[in-house]
Amino acid sequence: MKPVSPIVVFLLALTGCVTASTPDLEAPQLPWVEVTPDLCVARGLSTSSSNLQESFDVLGQLGVTSLRGGLQWHRIEPTPGEFNFSAYEPVVDDLLAMGVEPLALLAYGNPWASDYPDADHFYPPEDPADFAAYAGATAEHFAGRIRRYEIWNEQNAGYRFWKPELSGDPVAS
Repeated sequence: MKPVSPIVVFLLALTGCVTASTPDLEAPQLPWVEVTPDLCVARGLSTSSSNLQESFDVLGQLGVTSLRGGLQWHRIEPTPGEFNFSAYEPVVDDLLAMGVEPLALLAYGNPWASDYPDADHFYPPEDPADFAAYAGATAEHFAGRIRRYEIWNEQNAGYRFWKPELSGDPVAS
């Protein structure tokens, strides 16, 4: 196991990842701490990042075993009933080849699914069945490759993830 700077451990702890056990977050007495073997990191799963390979290299160096990232609904289903997973395929495959388990965040809304004027992808759908169709299609597509999913993200932080209310609507999620 490779030693990691306490700053790195602190920053990774801020990601919100939860696994069977979490790193000890007490202030270390030494300049280096050991990372537990079940470290989870949050990062987007999009292939659009220019430093994706660099990120993968760092994940490997840190001993990361799980990566949490969003499979964004509006990118997977830009038109109702038409699913396209091609942007996420290489990332999921690369993670699995590295021995890193994807923890997929079924994320956000889809402008076509909202009746709200000028909706973007942070508005929830009018009909939860639309989100369920996306979630089902995604789980079916990645069956055998992704085994853990998180539904939505910070539904009580509506200013960004659950518009239009500032307080969000966690009950609706």
